[in-house]
Amino acid sequence: RLSTSAFHFHGFFAGSGLQAVDSGHKDKSGHAILNLPQWTLGYTTAIELYDDYASAVGYVCKYIGKQEGERPLGRWYYSGGALKAPAKEYAVLDYRQLAADFGGEAVELEVPGSKCW
Repeated sequence: RLSTSAFHFHGFFAGSGLQAVDSGHKDKSGHAILNLPQWTLGYTTAIELYDDYASAVGYVCKYIGKQEGERPLGRWYYSGGALKAPAKEYAVLDYRQLAADFGGEAVELEVPGSKCW
């Protein structure tokens, strides 16, 4: 949040989903500041991604760390566009039977085709 407690967002975008227009201004490092005219929920300032992958990850972590445990609207991050949605599979299980089968201990289940890291 800004000092006025207004929400604001930091993010990355790629592809042709949004048009970026040069604002005629530059940041302290000389990068062109762009505007996103299709965004209608307030003003925008954007710059092209520069440097390397680790720097981009550090940028995101910096702003998540500033939130001090707050998760605006219940989320740490939002994503969309061509990003793949997580695969979800639901099952109806009898927890009493599972506890009896596994001696009441916690159970780890492997789902074929799933990835954990």
